[in-house]
Amino acid sequence: MDFTDLVMAHENLQPNQTPFRITGKKMAGWTSIFDDTIKIPLDPKAKKAKGTENFLYTKQPGHVKPAVEEQFRRYGERKKDITVDEAVRIFDQTGAEGKLKYLKKNGIDPKSKLGEHILSRSQKEIGDEMKRQLER
Repeated sequence: MDFTDLVMAHENLQPNQTPFRITGKKMAGWTSIFDDTIKIPLDPKAKKAKGTENFLYTKQPGHVKPAVEEQFRRYGERKKDITVDEAVRIFDQTGAEGKLKYLKKNGIDPKSKLGEHILSRSQKEIGDEMKRQLER
């Protein structure tokens, strides 16, 4: 599993559930996130399991991982030398210790630079284009 898969596995998410907590009434009605880059469609009317009512849900399960990757990518863009430890503490303000232990147990050094695990947008775009060309 890669970094994002490990973060998501530790979150124990329901299908289509993001780890992004709803922090206000307006946010509960959002129909998309990251509109300025990858625009992920959200489902504000999603049926939510008990205990997950305060989280955003995507319209499709395949959209959760790109949303999590984008959030971490943004941390790396704000601070170029951010470590995994620093990024996880911003991402998960209530369960960072457990997540960091889980990442370390699965081979991710919390002291390592986030950029070693999350591609920058330009690196990802180059990889996606190469993949499209190979599929032709």
